[in-house]
Amino acid sequence: MQKSDDVLLEETKKGNKKSFELLIIKYEKQIFNLIFNFTKERDIVPELAQETFLKAFRSIKSFKGNSSFYTWLRRIAINNSINYLHARNHFSLDSESDENNFFRNLSDNKFGTPENNILFEETIFVVREALDSLPERLRAILLLREFEDMSYEEIAEILQCPVGTVRSRLFHARRLLKEKLEPFM
Repeated sequence: MQKSDDVLLEETKKGNKKSFELLIIKYEKQIFNLIFNFTKERDIVPELAQETFLKAFRSIKSFKGNSSFYTWLRRIAINNSINYLHARNHFSLDSESDENNFFRNLSDNKFGTPENNILFEETIFVVREALDSLPERLRAILLLREFEDMSYEEIAEILQCPVGTVRSRLFHARRLLKEKLEPFM
């Protein structure tokens, strides 16, 4: 029988490192994917994930339980990713990468004729370019909502801004993305 996050957290707070290892095992795949979706740099993912888990472990006693452990861990991972990208002074989806699950899943769908497949691949390229061109603050919210399927409240908590700001930025991000894609429709 698996222990709940709450039990593992309590055991970790009491000094049981094995319990924290179980939390890492439980969430490492999601954290790796989340970091990769932000950075698009495969080489940096293990380092940022390790930093995320280390920060979580070091501050575990201050975790109050106002959100789920995973929401808290995601916030740490996203903040680490954003800080890394600020330091690197970029925030882009790698147009050459097949690792983005959304685009990879789309490109796995074949539409019969070679012409349709080429047109579809070109469409994916155009959408990636449009996403890359969005301002970072808008793009981050769009990624969290549409690619990570987070609620407005979760995004607000992670980015530490009001829900109204999340809604407003998401509206602007969608509008701007639509404007960038209109010439191709």
